[in-house]
Amino acid sequence: MVRAALVGISFIAAAIPAQAQKVYSNPEYEIHLQVPRQVKLCSSPKNEHDHGFFLLLAGGPKDCHDDAFQRYIEVFASYNCTDDTKYLQGLLKMGCEAFGGPPCRPGPAGLSIPGLTSATAKVDIPNGWVQVVVAAQAGEPSPLAAGEPLINYLFNLRTRPEFLDQDLRLFQRVLETVKLGSGGEAR
Repeated sequence: MVRAALVGISFIAAAIPAQAQKVYSNPEYEIHLQVPRQVKLCSSPKNEHDHGFFLLLAGGPKDCHDDAFQRYIEVFASYNCTDDTKYLQGLLKMGCEAFGGPPCRPGPAGLSIPGLTSATAKVDIPNGWVQVVVAAQAGEPSPLAAGEPLINYLFNLRTRPEFLDQDLRLFQRVLETVKLGSGGEAR
């Protein structure tokens, strides 16, 4: 009787289609990510250029474009065309300053993107939020940046101190699984 019930449950479970994993892909900036199931992928507003993904770590659908009070992971990609961001350390500094916090401090150890040189920093924002920034560059050599990679990537984790360890694990998984660039020398 129990065995028959278990077999019946197995057949029912097999008949329920598995939810397909979402994929974010941006051919312009050569970004491809299998989106972790426990986050919400937010698309760029229709009137904005798509520079990368935005993953909500908490919140419902209404929260996608109101990030002021949300924990999230994002990537912002742009072309490497200014002296300030030509090199990795300048890009990282810009990433830290974008959040209005104090200067970059050393970031958590072990955060990197396989195959690319990256730099990591942490910013403790005065309002209690923590921002972890990982900067990387990839792509063909840029004609505007003296042979440095064409594309700049800024990965950001925004969280609260009480969620930092938990969110860092997911951030590391995103960094390990994202695919960036399709050609050229990795830096």
